[in-house]
Amino acid sequence: MIPFTAEVRLGQLKAGRYQVKVNDGPSILQEDLLVDAAPRPDPRTYLPVERARVEAAAGGGLDAVLEGRYTLSCMTAGAAEVDDQGATIVVRALLDLGHDESPCRPEERAFTTRVPLPAGLVYGRHLLHVKSLNGRAVNVVFDHVSPSR
Repeated sequence: MIPFTAEVRLGQLKAGRYQVKVNDGPSILQEDLLVDAAPRPDPRTYLPVERARVEAAAGGGLDAVLEGRYTLSCMTAGAAEVDDQGATIVVRALLDLGHDESPCRPEERAFTTRVPLPAGLVYGRHLLHVKSLNGRAVNVVFDHVSPSR
C-alpha cells in the first residue's frame, strides 16, 4: 500500500455538518465534516506559511514545524492558536508586524517556527490544517503512533 493525499477544493460552504464519502473499490469510507462560520472579516493576520510538517518535540510530544518567507523586515512569528478537533488539528500561527521605532522595509527572509501540538492527541491518522497569510491553508496528513508500536 502507498499512502497518498488528494486535495479537493469544495469552494465556500455554509456552516453546518457534512458527510464526506470516499468510494474505495468495494468499501466506502465515511467521515463527518464540521464547517464553522468564520468571522467576517477575520481580524487575525496569519504567518505566510508555505510548508508544514509534524515532528517529535525535544521534550516529548509533537510539534507542527511551519516554514515560509517574510517579505518585510518587521515581520516575526507571534502567538499560535491550536484547536484539536479530533481527526483535524487546526493551527492559526499569527504574524507580528512589530511596533518598535525602526521602519518596516521590504526584506525577504526564510523562517521556521515550531508550534506544540496538544499533549492528549489520540493515536491514529490526523490532518494538520495550517492557516496562511495568503488566504489559503497548508494541509498535511500525519500518523500519530503509540510509542509501543
